[in-house]
Amino acid sequence: MPYDGAVDKYLIDIINSNVTANLNIFYKYESFIDSVIYAKRLPTDLKYLAFAISNMNIRYSGKYNAMGIWGLYSPIAAKYGLHITPFIDQRYDVIASTAVAINYLNDLYNKYNDWWQVILIYTNGMPAYLQATKSLYNQGLKTELWNYYYHTDLPNKELIPCYIATIYNFYYSYQKPTMNNDINGNVERINIKNPIIITDLLMVLKWNMQDFITYNPIWVGGLLLPSERYPLLLPESLSMIFYKYEDSLYLLQQRRNPKYLTDELDSVVNGDDDSLYNNNIEDSENEEKIISESKVTSNITNPTPKTIIHKVQKGETLSHIAERYKVNIKNLMQWNNLTNDKIYEGQQLKIIKTSNSATNNYHIVQSGESIWSIAKKYNVSEQNIMKWNNLRNDKIYPGQKLIIYQNQQNTSISKSTFAKSNKITYIVKNGDSIWSIAKKYNVSEQNIMKWNNLKNDKIYPGQKLVILK
Repeated sequence: MPYDGAVDKYLIDIINSNVTANLNIFYKYESFIDSVIYAKRLPTDLKYLAFAISNMNIRYSGKYNAMGIWGLYSPIAAKYGLHITPFIDQRYDVIASTAVAINYLNDLYNKYNDWWQVILIYTNGMPAYLQATKSLYNQGLKTELWNYYYHTDLPNKELIPCYIATIYNFYYSYQKPTMNNDINGNVERINIKNPIIITDLLMVLKWNMQDFITYNPIWVGGLLLPSERYPLLLPESLSMIFYKYEDSLYLLQQRRNPKYLTDELDSVVNGDDDSLYNNNIEDSENEEKIISESKVTSNITNPTPKTIIHKVQKGETLSHIAERYKVNIKNLMQWNNLTNDKIYEGQQLKIIKTSNSATNNYHIVQSGESIWSIAKKYNVSEQNIMKWNNLRNDKIYPGQKLIIYQNQQNTSISKSTFAKSNKITYIVKNGDSIWSIAKKYNVSEQNIMKWNNLKNDKIYPGQKLVILK
């Protein structure tokens, strides 16, 4: 194991942190992870890579849309068969994502025959790795592990000492707790008949969001959809309560969201619809397929489009053309029915640009901001922001650069329009829930959570909530 002083910091940080819950999750799945690694005849220490990447946070979300305990990027996940839609993300499934991660690591090793090179590619992506390697050559340095750490700008280079420190700690510091390693336990698998809003389910079961995620980590869109492939998982102790209120849960959803019809969404749940990905990392050998962007309807009229025909010049790439016209590569491919990024000299490409009445702004996400707050700031819809930036959900992070298309005539009224909202401050009382408050003010639970930046439906007496009417 290559040691360096940089490892010491992580040894201290990890020892001083409270990792009991994380260790419980790791040891719960350890035997399964071991079996997958053993089947491929790979080094057993690979199992600690998941702990180093995500700290065994099942809902881990890292740089460049890396998700799940193994930090899988969406193109890799899709290539190896994981299912990702606006409602389901199998990267959060420990069983499925482990199989994919180990297969991908095995394929990389068969290709490069060097484990540290494999781990650098896995954790940083091929383009970043190649750029870092080129940088070392330009500096006259060898392509050795610690040179990548000290002399390159790899986005996840801190995983080098962190992974080594994690292995040391598992060998010499951590003690395995006594626990039941049965992954499935006494679980009821329920094939629901109609869509159910997750917050309604939690209210009926008197369950919290964290417990729901523990059993159903793959459901990400706030809505459960009928699917034999992905049943609702509940502890047996709660299944009878569910069956008692099942029809009421269906009715609640139909009254609040009549647009979500089972037939329309069935293809999205079961993987027949390709509307998924926000690809932030491209494979250098073009092995990942770019998926067509999700069709999201908007309540705001888009600026009038204008079509430009561009004739490809020698040496041009899609990236160059997209940068020149300030458009998205994915849109460029969609407009021209391209299945990959290969273009040729003389080829004519269609570019769709908005009229001069619209301005293309960039917003840098600040800490505490949400899609909802940014939409209000610019007087645009949340759906449009997600569509313009190819976001498959409303997760954003500080420092992220978002495209905002603004119609000039709307810009001046955005703040005044927001100011006209009737803002109410509600003090939570004993027995209150998000659902009961939403019902009282005739607003949606989702909006209350957005207005108050709530990550789940937990509230407490005395808490102040903003209600916009």
